[in-house]
Amino acid sequence: MNNTKSLAMKAVASGIVAGVGTKWLFGDYGDMNYFGMELSTAMANGLAVGLGSVGSDVFSEQVIRRLSLNNQIINGSTLAVQAGLCGGISSGLLYFGSNIPVGSLPLSFGLGAGSKLIGDYVDYKVFDPRNGIIGPIF
Repeated sequence: MNNTKSLAMKAVASGIVAGVGTKWLFGDYGDMNYFGMELSTAMANGLAVGLGSVGSDVFSEQVIRRLSLNNQIINGSTLAVQAGLCGGISSGLLYFGSNIPVGSLPLSFGLGAGSKLIGDYVDYKVFDPRNGIIGPIF
């Protein structure tokens, strides 16, 4: 149960970072049709990154952590794989869910990967039970 809560908090933090980052970097693009829902561009990107965060965390937990490797290699590769997978998953969700132009995929990938890294840092500094600012409340 604790792992599920951590997974959800990381997804929420990454999604919020992506939504705020989209709004801050690119302004208001208006609304877009995202899997049949009319959402703002920042909201759609935040949702895609949140789902990508869950997918990348589950993959890294199930695959990389089970390999018999040195802890330093596991920690570094987990971080790289999580960022890359989150960027790829969020770009794929935006492409297939809203038909964004193919030329926008690298930008979407970078925003997704960066939001994952910043979101995990925010989760650690805010929601972590031992180190976070409001972590003990949760």
